[in-house]
Amino acid sequence: METQQSQTLKAVPLDPAAQKVKAHWLEHRPKMAAQLQHEGKLDQAVLSATNLMSDALAEMVQAGMDYNRALEIARPMAYLPSEEDVPELPANQSPPYPTTTA
Repeated sequence: METQQSQTLKAVPLDPAAQKVKAHWLEHRPKMAAQLQHEGKLDQAVLSATNLMSDALAEMVQAGMDYNRALEIARPMAYLPSEEDVPELPANQSPPYPTTTA
């Protein structure tokens, strides 16, 4: 039986969208990214944020919203503001995000 820590440290494959989000976090939120990496949760948090953004985008477009407007609303769910601009994220915007299952 695996421990929760060993499950947390498993590599999570990232698709191209998640790789872009991870690069954004590493550049604009390096302290947060380093802490998540230290905890073994960076890739899972990135994947969860990317899925949250994608799901919200799809929902808004399916509801009839213009794609570009929906993207403008959904994008900040994964592309977080810089640590310089917003040193402490609000609790509802702080990783790790809850994982979503299909």
